[in-house]
Amino acid sequence: MVTWALRQHLTARAKDVHRSMHDPRAAQLRAFDRLKKTLHGSGVSIQSGFDRCRTLEDCRHLPASDSGSLSRIFTQIFTGGVRESRLVGRTRLTGFARTSGSFGEPKDIPMNRAYLRALDRALLRVVASQRYTTGDWQTLLSGKRVVLGSRPRVGASPTGLPICDVSGLIFTRSWKLFRQRYIPKYEDLWIQDWSTKVERAVEQAGGADVISISGVPALAMDFADRARARYGVRNLNQIWPNLNQYHYGGVHLSDEQKQQIRDAWFDGSRLPIFVETYFATEAPLAFAFDPRDEGLALNSLDILFLFRPASS
Repeated sequence: MVTWALRQHLTARAKDVHRSMHDPRAAQLRAFDRLKKTLHGSGVSIQSGFDRCRTLEDCRHLPASDSGSLSRIFTQIFTGGVRESRLVGRTRLTGFARTSGSFGEPKDIPMNRAYLRALDRALLRVVASQRYTTGDWQTLLSGKRVVLGSRPRVGASPTGLPICDVSGLIFTRSWKLFRQRYIPKYEDLWIQDWSTKVERAVEQAGGADVISISGVPALAMDFADRARARYGVRNLNQIWPNLNQYHYGGVHLSDEQKQQIRDAWFDGSRLPIFVETYFATEAPLAFAFDPRDEGLALNSLDILFLFRPASS
């Protein structure tokens, strides 16, 4: 009964994504309405001009905003904490998400309940889309998933709110129903030291029916190397014969890089499914709808995309 109900719920969410791909304007109108309700009257919305927008077309005329133009507000939120929640929307501030610093110094992005709900919806769409398009429902509540992330908490703000690394935080957002299906255990996801955490994962995975691995390639490769060394095998499917999925993000993998992973993890008896996601610290932007196809589906049900000509 639980599996049937979950399947119906996930199917509905996958169909939402499918419709958004075929009718992006309807999806963007839905995202626009949600953002208007969430951000109305906030400091960020007023300063950026979004509060004045009444249509999608109005948004195209907004000047570009970035961490520089919003630095005063971000500083006020960072130092003021929860009492400044209204600056970024109608929901309570819960912490900050630290960017990777790919383009300059790392920045701490305000993270409120609306941010976390949007993250949860995106993660649900990833799972729903993959199950729906591949038809893999039989392992919905069976098998183990190895999830490999950095430390979720990297510091604290002046008021004590957590500063998080989203790549580590993501795996802590799993439904309680599914937590027993994840390796390492939920409490071990919060371990700060990577070596300790990955060794705990390798230990807990031994003898388990592992069906998937999730994590950025560098962490997944380290886990695979440690597992092969610990269990004295050449390929991972000698330990876990039902392993057939790799979920990743952070970087795009070329066909050559995917083949290198296949050669290192598998003995050629099966072809693994690669499920790509593009979750930036600022927002979960895109993910694979059908992992067997090239390209990603934009998360257009939650994120408002404004594309500008390259020359502008």
